[in-house]
Amino acid sequence: MACVEPAIHVYEFHENKWRCNNLHVDFCEDWTEAQKVTATLLDSKFYETLVDFDNHLHDIRKDWTNPEINKAVLHLC
Repeated sequence: MACVEPAIHVYEFHENKWRCNNLHVDFCEDWTEAQKVTATLLDSKFYETLVDFDNHLHDIRKDWTNPEINKAVLHLC
């Protein structure tokens, strides 16, 4: 999976104008590595196991801190 475009565009309001910040400089220390990790997680379908806090409120057995996904991210880094 190729990550050509950033998934997030950060804008800053400066001197009465909105301007898009350069994500490669301002947002992430190692943008290329972040893209590789994200692509691997998407290819592995980790999004199917993602639990948000709302899921946790409906079923407190679900861990909204997502330890398995965090382990995978640390392993990939």
